[in-house]
Amino acid sequence: HIKAIKDAKEKEYETILILEDDVTFNPDFQWCIATVFHLIPDNWQSLFLGGNLQDVPKRINGVLAQGKSYTTHAYFLKNSLFDQILEWGNTVCDTAIDVYYANNIQTQDTNYLAYPLLCSQEPGYSDVERQTVDHRAVLNKKPC
Repeated sequence: HIKAIKDAKEKEYETILILEDDVTFNPDFQWCIATVFHLIPDNWQSLFLGGNLQDVPKRINGVLAQGKSYTTHAYFLKNSLFDQILEWGNTVCDTAIDVYYANNIQTQDTNYLAYPLLCSQEPGYSDVERQTVDHRAVLNKKPC
């Protein structure tokens, strides 16, 4: 993730989408993501498309919420966050990146979650949980 953000900064990208290799998409993803971007406030800096919610998110509208989640399988970042994340990644880097995001990025009022969640992860072994996991159930909720 840090390498992708560094590359985006060097290339002066305004926005990036980071997807991990095990991401899965809601069948209605294309329609839903268009709705999300139609309704997201102009001041957004990050948008997480899936995650392991750590609290009950605060609903913003029918497709967006704010709150904390772990996992980093699908998210957008604006360039206004690149330096903050790179500084952490190049100096402190004292925790997993999803924990850093939950505690430092997702606490900002410019962070949003697609809600209901639009992405999950393929079932498989989790190094973090040290067991086989399947989080696709979050995609069973009717999106948008």
